[in-house]
Amino acid sequence: MKQGAHRVTLFFLDKRRREFVYTRAVSGITVYVAKKLLKPEEKGFYFMTKTILTSRAAAVGGRDGKVSSDDNVINLDLVMPGTKGKEDIPTSNPEQLFAAGYAACFDGAYNLMARQAKKRVETRTNSEVSLLQDEADNGVKIAAKLVVEVVGVSQEEAEELLEKAHGFCPYSKATRGNIDVDLSVKVVEALSE
Repeated sequence: MKQGAHRVTLFFLDKRRREFVYTRAVSGITVYVAKKLLKPEEKGFYFMTKTILTSRAAAVGGRDGKVSSDDNVINLDLVMPGTKGKEDIPTSNPEQLFAAGYAACFDGAYNLMARQAKKRVETRTNSEVSLLQDEADNGVKIAAKLVVEVVGVSQEEAEELLEKAHGFCPYSKATRGNIDVDLSVKVVEALSE
């Protein structure tokens, strides 16, 4: 390969032949294409084979609007944070909804990792999602903080489970490299109310 050339590796599914196609392109005029049947477990290759769950929701009016799920279990008014005159009205915001989803998902992942390690635990995952000023573009960005309270393991075991949960949790996977996530775990005698 010439010095300064860039290599791009692409994987896609050829639906007619139901085979994975491996393409290697080198910048410039030369393009190399090699086809081979790949197995999803091959190192460095990931292919989602099955949808487990699809949830649907709609938003109208942005941050000063309304959100609802297709089954109407979620049906909330939204208000911009700090909106005067609406402090006494029960409303939510996108960060609060994200915090609730991340906490629930991470708590589930933590408990799954504990079961797989044959540990009996009780947990509570507290989540904070903050809206921050983004100095890179003078816009805004979010950051998350998760604090897991756990009963039934040592601090060292709790920290190992925390790392495993962060590696497994779909929300953690989705946010990895995109937002700052501060994780901590504390062993407690009983869960707080």
